[in-house]
Amino acid sequence: MEFIDYNKKYKDEINTIQQNQWGNGTDTDNIVQNLELYKIKLAVENERLIAVIVWHDEEEICFLDFVIVIPEFQKKGIGTRLMQFVLEDAKTNNKKAVECEAIEAKGKINAKKLLENSGFNKQYETKNYWGNHLPNYFCKECGCKPCICVMHKYRKNLV
Repeated sequence: MEFIDYNKKYKDEINTIQQNQWGNGTDTDNIVQNLELYKIKLAVENERLIAVIVWHDEEEICFLDFVIVIPEFQKKGIGTRLMQFVLEDAKTNNKKAVECEAIEAKGKINAKKLLENSGFNKQYETKNYWGNHLPNYFCKECGCKPCICVMHKYRKNLV
């Protein structure tokens, strides 16, 4: 397995991974069309995309947009290794913190273990967050339209 920076040949695979995770209505096209705003690291094995992490810099923080490891490669440390790229980049760019949003569907928070093992702390939660912002979106996580998942805001302070 190797970790590489974004390569456009994986654009469709990133989109497929997102759709498999969350359903249609993902933001891969927006990210790929605005690459100057986003940083993307890929985990690839034998030319096959197995994981992706996307983040961007805001004023004093780094915001982790998403991390997805395909199911058959989960629980093998790949997400942790990808997270290390984000944390190192944030430190290199003198960010005060890294923040992200995690999804809770059916009582399970999707990235809780990864975030907590990486030193993130939960700040707050908002119920029906995505349903209120995207009322026409059908969510694969909760199986509802609009989405009724709970958003959990996490933060890791770096200074």
